[in-house]
Amino acid sequence: MFKKYFGFSIALFGIFIVDRFLKNWFLLNAAENFGGIFGLAFRLVKNPGIAFGLSFNQPLLIIITITIVIILTGLLLNACRSRRSWESIALSLLLIGSISNLIDRWRYGFVIDYIDVSWFTVFNIADCLITVGVGILIFLILRIKKAN
Repeated sequence: MFKKYFGFSIALFGIFIVDRFLKNWFLLNAAENFGGIFGLAFRLVKNPGIAFGLSFNQPLLIIITITIVIILTGLLLNACRSRRSWESIALSLLLIGSISNLIDRWRYGFVIDYIDVSWFTVFNIADCLITVGVGILIFLILRIKKAN
């Protein structure tokens, strides 16, 4: 199974590296803002909470995130053993996005966001990976329910 998805794994690792690079770049260049065209800008936002402005205390967020990473790892290993390709892809996206945000939370006490969509929210590439992974899982669940 790993050989079959080697290219995907390399691409996903590359996306992880780009996200980590951008997070570090924006952290070091916090005063710089880019964009502002069509409601899209790039700037540093230190996000101490979780999605949609929900917040918890920092130690609890780290424990929750570590728990999610452990559960996702187990689910991913199970999906790979069972040769469930799309489930494996979705869980890989969730895992890599979660790990990238966990690194931020662990090192800095907040997640580094840098893509600012004025009519929506501020997020990062790791958040995009998580969102796509959840979207694929929802699609798979709906497809299974429709088949039954």
